[in-house]
Amino acid sequence: MIPFPSAPSPDKKGFVLSFALFILALYIVVYAQLQASHLHELRANEYRVWQQTRAAQLSADLRLDLNALLNQSLVVDQNDIGVNLFLRGSLPSDLNVYTNLLRYQSQIQKLGQDSNIVAWLDLNAFVQDLNIIGRTDHNTVWKQPIDMSRITIYSEQSSNFPEIIDINIHSNREYVTLTPWTLDASGDTYIRFRFEDSNSGHDFTATGWGSVGNDYTYLIDFNTTPSSYIALTFGTIDENRGSLRIQPYDSSDMTPLQVDYSIRWQTAADATPVRAGYDLPLSIMGKDINVIQSTQWVYE
Repeated sequence: MIPFPSAPSPDKKGFVLSFALFILALYIVVYAQLQASHLHELRANEYRVWQQTRAAQLSADLRLDLNALLNQSLVVDQNDIGVNLFLRGSLPSDLNVYTNLLRYQSQIQKLGQDSNIVAWLDLNAFVQDLNIIGRTDHNTVWKQPIDMSRITIYSEQSSNFPEIIDINIHSNREYVTLTPWTLDASGDTYIRFRFEDSNSGHDFTATGWGSVGNDYTYLIDFNTTPSSYIALTFGTIDENRGSLRIQPYDSSDMTPLQVDYSIRWQTAADATPVRAGYDLPLSIMGKDINVIQSTQWVYE
């Protein structure tokens, strides 16, 4: 006689049920951990992208704000004839530029801290020997003291001397005497100088050629005591040939002398896009972020 199988004991049923529940619980725990890990990774990636985006925004904001901070306009125009750098501003500036920069440095640090990144503007490197340095990557440099009392433009390479210089100057005071420069009939650089002041009868334009090896100065004198004048110089300045400098000087007790200027500085054509900006180092550091920019390209 074949025996019938015996029914499982209650102990075996309990073991099977417990084991099944254990496997189910283990699966739920592992699944939850995997989901949590995946969610954490997604959030970390989102945070990383957000930080990188914020860093890029800080850098872009600085480039946009620099012209306003320096009270200067900067544009580059390229064509088949040449590379034109356009600069516009006032001498001296009616803004306290260094105070503006210090305030901006503090603000950009605070914005960085709010995003858990370290943002730092190196103003010591920016203000070299108390001069603010701007440049193009076409080897043109302009330099101004921190009080923006004058501007000097020159080329770092002798092969890139200016071909044309257009200068426009407006003075808030009427001149009394002029000592014109004597330009040449031919030379390396064609110079066009236009002047006006509050007296429309004083407007004039002077044109001619300058040779980079010679020095030329146009003196606009207000005949005050102590003296007050504007000196416009083309020649060798600080050992740089073919330089241009606009230098107002005022020691009188009259209405402060204010000079508004615009300059077009044209050099040889270049097929490569030319950028222009300032030597203002910016460093931005954070998790997976290490950005160091030595030049802020305001125009590119």
